[in-house]
Amino acid sequence: MKTNLTNLFLVALSFTVLSCNDDDASNVETEQVTLKSHSTTPAFLAKKPGFENLEIYSLLSSEDKLSESPNFVYGSMADGMGLMKMSDGTFSLINNIEADYSIARISFDKTFKPVKGEYILNAAATARTAQCSGSLIMPAEHGFGPLFLSGGEWGGAQKEFLQLILLKVQKMLN
Repeated sequence: MKTNLTNLFLVALSFTVLSCNDDDASNVETEQVTLKSHSTTPAFLAKKPGFENLEIYSLLSSEDKLSESPNFVYGSMADGMGLMKMSDGTFSLINNIEADYSIARISFDKTFKPVKGEYILNAAATARTAQCSGSLIMPAEHGFGPLFLSGGEWGGAQKEFLQLILLKVQKMLN
């Protein structure tokens, strides 16, 4: 019995050692990321007791003008999102904008300041379906990607199609 427990322990230990990543931070580039508020809209979150050391930043709101796309308006009800660090040291955020039935891409510079925004899928492309939850699929975690998976929640062509059918049925009954 003691031999079986020893063997089990050694097998478990070997899996633990083999499954560890090389977390040597000496080769990690320290970029110029500076966490600070970039939005003209202040952060509206209040710190609660026990969280006095928590820092809250407002990065982007619908009233902000981005330097590389001044006509872009960040939509309402931001929902599912995924953040990627790009090979040039900048960042890209893919974000579902639920109430606008769309998906936006926000580009951040190396300091993590939002500089450009664009809608990569609009209401027509999503069949006027609210884009809610989203997941970023990345090679390190999933073995493939990057992909952003978005899911619709409410509204959409199905609802409009159903309303058209109900109107036709109602006219047939009258």
